[in-house]
Amino acid sequence: MQKLIDFIIRFKEYITLIALSIMCLSLISMGDISRIGGFRTFLVGTFGWVRETFSFIPNPQSLKNENKSLRELNLMLSNEVTKMHRAIAENENLKDLLEIKAQKEYDYIPASIVGRTTIEMRNYFTLNKGKSSGVQNGMIVRTATNIAGIVAGATQNYCLVESIKNREIKIPSIISRNAVDGLLVWEGGDDFYLKNISKTFDVKIGDDVVTSDFSSRFPKDLPIGKISNINEEQGDLFLKVKVTPYSDIAQVGQVFIIKYIPDPQREKLIEEIDELLKIRKNSRNIRK
Repeated sequence: MQKLIDFIIRFKEYITLIALSIMCLSLISMGDISRIGGFRTFLVGTFGWVRETFSFIPNPQSLKNENKSLRELNLMLSNEVTKMHRAIAENENLKDLLEIKAQKEYDYIPASIVGRTTIEMRNYFTLNKGKSSGVQNGMIVRTATNIAGIVAGATQNYCLVESIKNREIKIPSIISRNAVDGLLVWEGGDDFYLKNISKTFDVKIGDDVVTSDFSSRFPKDLPIGKISNINEEQGDLFLKVKVTPYSDIAQVGQVFIIKYIPDPQREKLIEEIDELLKIRKNSRNIRK
């Protein structure tokens, strides 16, 4: 019985059409044209009444097509919403970058991140600006809120930037509130630490950390982040000061390249001292 009902529901329009066709043929066979003309109005009204009466019964094929159309519309709207959210985030970042450029403390080259990679445990990202835009090795890259890395190499249209998330990069820094200076280093993950901070120094969670003028590579007063944690390890003369950058470079798409090149004489002198210290360290190890 259920199969019969399902069959009638599925083909209700065809069954109605067949029944009405049979009725029409029957009237034609009577041979009375006047009856056919009078019945025409009745037939149209009856057909409309039948369709309206059974209109509450769903049409499976129609519902299937409607669901398909709704899914496609939902997918299209979802893509549009994603693009809109991304555009809003990029606009906010660009607005912050424009405010920095308006300060005109340095000359800036705006750029976009077009790739990210890791080479020998060092984090790099690629920018869409190169030598043709004035980019040189050693220039500093920053986001709207903090420094991001150093240009390690450049072609005509692109440059490779070594992220500050690198154990080899050490940034002379100060706490802007009281000019306490230390050395910022990366220890993996998202953790940066300000070294050489004595337990006697006035250091507070929330203090802002910026680059100092002791740096030979970074311009002074570039923002880095805030102090987020302070640990006093027993038996140690120094505090373990954790610094959290204002923003994560992994979440940023637009940056500025600062047109600043360190003094080559100063850089050469530091490299010579570093090399001398390494030689002394190696000689001591050999003696042992």
